[in-house]
Amino acid sequence: RTWGPFVGGMSQLVYRSLYNSGSTTLVAGGSAAGYCLDALQMYNPMDDLKCQLTILYTTRDAALLSWLAKWVNHMLHDMVTMASGDVTVLLAFTGDPMSLTETDRPEKGQHEGLRLQVGRLKFSEEIRKDSGDVFFQGSGGLQRAVHEECKRRGLRFVAGPAYDQEKRKSAFSMRLRKSMNCFGEP
Repeated sequence: RTWGPFVGGMSQLVYRSLYNSGSTTLVAGGSAAGYCLDALQMYNPMDDLKCQLTILYTTRDAALLSWLAKWVNHMLHDMVTMASGDVTVLLAFTGDPMSLTETDRPEKGQHEGLRLQVGRLKFSEEIRKDSGDVFFQGSGGLQRAVHEECKRRGLRFVAGPAYDQEKRKSAFSMRLRKSMNCFGEP
């Protein structure tokens, strides 16, 4: 019933929010796509939900974007009883636009609740006053930007651990990145 690396506590909090609030927003970056898929699986319009679900996702990996867009599109099409606008998903690609191929772009029959964009998410536009509970999984920098927007709008912000904010893991990540750099650039 669950996908990806971020199952467990966060998915349970999202589940409670879907059934107990008027609006739930998920923000994720990179490998944190799993908890977004969990939420789409848990969102069952047959349960007489009155909650609006918004998912904002960003990645610079064209293959990951393509994979996720296909799965999200499929899942949205399976929610045949869903009222228009109950679920919206915005997938943002922040990598090199020239790296996108035709197979990475949305397939025919794209669900109206799915939007794709090239470029960074604009949290000041996408996180609205009525965004309800805002959940986050992703990098520390992205987390800070989302947290600031939630604070500005007076929204509840719930974040999981950010990999690059733990000193030990961050130091390991920097050593690994340097060891893989074959051009000797910083």
